[in-house]
Formats: sequence, C-alpha cells, structure tokens
Amino acid sequence: TASVLTSIGLGILLLSSVYILENSIQEEINVETREDLPNVFVIDLQKDQLSEFQGFIENRGAKDISMAPMIPARLQAINGQALDKSAVDPDSVNRSWEDRLLTREYRVTYRDHTISSEEVTDGDFWKGIPSNQQVSIDEDLAEQLDIEVGDQITMDIQGLPLDAEVTSLREVEWQAIKPNSYFVFSPGLLENAPGMTIASFRLESDIVDFQKSMVQEFPNLTIIDISEAVRNASYIMRRISVVIQFLSYMTL
Repeated sequence: TASVLTSIGLGILLLSSVYILENSIQEEINVETREDLPNVFVIDLQKDQLSEFQGFIENRGAKDISMAPMIPARLQAINGQALDKSAVDPDSVNRSWEDRLLTREYRVTYRDHTISSEEVTDGDFWKGIPSNQQVSIDEDLAEQLDIEVGDQITMDIQGLPLDAEVTSLREVEWQAIKPNSYFVFSPGLLENAPGMTIASFRLESDIVDFQKSMVQEFPNLTIIDISEAVRNASYIMRRISVVIQFLSYMTL
C-alpha cells in the first residue's frame, strides 16, 4: 500500500509540475497578451538612420521603443592577465560551454541606466558619464569567469583594447525578450566604435504591412516578428507537454 500510494503521489506530482511549468512559460513569453514585451525587433540600424527610423515607427503607432547599440567584442584579459586559451579545442564544434565563454564574440552595449529586464545585485551602476570606463556584467557570466566587483577587464574591440573597471553585477531576465547584453559599458568611449543598433518596440498594427513599408524605406534592415517565433515555440512546447503527459498517464 505504501509503495502504491507513493507511486501515485509522485505521478500526480509529475503531471501537476508539467502543467504548471508549461503555463508559467507560456505566460512569461506570450507577447500577444503581455503589453510590457516588445513584439518586433529590427536589426542592423546604422547611426545615420536612427532619428529617421524612430520617426518612421512612431508615425505607425510603435510603443515602448528601445534603441540598443551593439558592438562586437571579445574578452581579452582579467586583471591584466591574458585569458588562458591553451586548453581550448581548436575545433569550435567540440568546445565546451566554458571554452566558448573565453573565445566567443560578445555583443556589448553602452548606456547610463538599467532597463526593466535587469537588476543590480552587487556594486553600483553609474550615472551619466563617469570619469573612468566602467562595465556591468551579468552575474552568472561573472561567476563562471571568476570576475568580481572591483576587477579590471580588457575587451578587444575590433583589434583595439578597452580597459574597464567592473563596478556592478546584474541579474538579467533573458526570457523577457529585451535587447539584453552580458556586458554593459558606461558611455563616453564606445560611441564611435563600429557596430549597429537593435530597435525593439511593440506594434499593434499589422506587422506584414509594416514590414513592406519598412523595406521600401530602409532596405538594409532586417525585421524579426517575435509573435510568430513565440507561436512556433508555444506549439512545440504544447506537443512536448502532450507526450510527457501521455507517458505520465501510462506510468500511473
């Protein structure tokens, strides 16, 4: 009797956990019902297009507009010590996650404020333009790379070294579908670095018509319809959930 009750209890717990987890994920990423999430991303914006593009999307009813500059960079050194990559597999396919953190190209950004999808957990985030170059790092990445507040890091910005003091760590809500970044730098030095800007916003009108108009005005830009991507992800999650529930019922 004890074994049977334990088995039934565990089976019901599994079924309930799957149901709760599925609904929780659906609610978290459902951009169609959550007005605080953007449903459109536009990438490859150049600096001379920013003001014209912002006026373009504002005239079409875009809300919660965010412009995030993104600059390609690689981590070069921590506290003056170059990263040890001697044990990294030369074949990128066989590299571990830890090795990829040492060799990958990051998309870093700069701003003078935090955004809604992140929270400072250690140190202080700067205000305005500080006298020295500062950086805030995702706390999980900092833990894996053994970086603490007060350390100095060196980034390779397309061949040029950039030294920065780590003044804060952030907890980033990656599932919030915002233009987040592992490394956020203080403004002042990176404004002239080559890169692009990613725009995110919420559009209630027909995205297909908007895309046609945007391509005519800005042919170099790429639009990503998050709503379509989320619908596909939700469909996959529902199918997986059905399989798990079927196996759970068979187990019961």
